Amino acid sequence: MVKIINFIAKAISYLLMALAIVFIAFVWVKGDEAIAGDLGLQAQILDPFMTTAYVALGLAVVAAVLFSILSVAMNPKNAVKIIIIIAGLVLLGVVTYSMADNQFGAVQLQKLDTTAEVSRQVGAALYYTYIVGALTVLVTIYASIAGIFKR
Repeated sequence: MVKIINFIAKAISYLLMALAIVFIAFVWVKGDEAIAGDLGLQAQILDPFMTTAYVALGLAVVAAVLFSILSVAMNPKNAVKIIIIIAGLVLLGVVTYSMADNQFGAVQLQKLDTTAEVSRQVGAALYYTYIVGALTVLVTIYASIAGIFKR
């Protein structure tokens, strides 16, 4: 069963890559300026190219979700760990949102064509990224040091 799934996944991957190569070749042959100035040519070349990209993205999302669910179903003991990790990430999101605030005045917000809430959300996302990045670096360092002592 696993061999069949791997074969189908590889076949779909190769098909999507071949389609992408064909569309890229069309863009190279026609040239950037010709495509930029002709809506019909854009519809002929770029629309199928984007559709291929959307299909690839959709398949990747479905596969990621499906295999995650299957992994949890096959090993329910790890489900508790996963739920704890997800809860921790959600808690981190709440904490970073509460830390963030709007740093811009009304004139600056209008100039940036945004709102105070969007500014706060961007700040929270930046804090979240910094914290998760720092944790990733620390875990990597810890794993490297622990690997040295386990030998």
